Amino acid sequence: KYLTRSDPEIFSSYFLGNPKSTLDVKFIAAAFWLLPRKVLEEVGGFDPVYFLYGEDDDLANRIRSAGYRIGVVTDSKAYHYHTNSSAKSDDPIKLQRDIYNELVEIVKRPALSQTGAWLRCCRRVFGHAASRLALGHGAQLGALFRAFRQVLYNRKMIHASRKYTDKDRCY
Repeated sequence: KYLTRSDPEIFSSYFLGNPKSTLDVKFIAAAFWLLPRKVLEEVGGFDPVYFLYGEDDDLANRIRSAGYRIGVVTDSKAYHYHTNSSAKSDDPIKLQRDIYNELVEIVKRPALSQTGAWLRCCRRVFGHAASRLALGHGAQLGALFRAFRQVLYNRKMIHASRKYTDKDRCY
């Protein structure tokens, strides 16, 4: 279930009858991670800039950028007894959180100057606004601009947490 964001070729060995004991992946949700203390000490823990559901992606990027691999042991099992209370796609709180995390990722990019990051962030906000208006989802604009305001309010903390470079991402 948590491997859906990874490369599709990881499943090919399984379906061809030669399953691997470990798989390298780009991302896996932090519901069940095991990693050496040394790695956490080197890259730092979860970034408090993220409100919810973005911190595992950020930490995975920093782990990979530090030269470590992320993998799955295929014969292990983990159970995460949790339900996402804001799982509905039209939930304004979930929308605000998702947009906030997306904008934080843009602003945190150390490859961009601060001015470039903020220009790209503004472009993304206005792009979201235009697409929502064009699709008749004007009611979602409140969540969009609340997320932008939240990023502006947290800008010093966000800039202080610009710790990694991930050339795989493209915004």
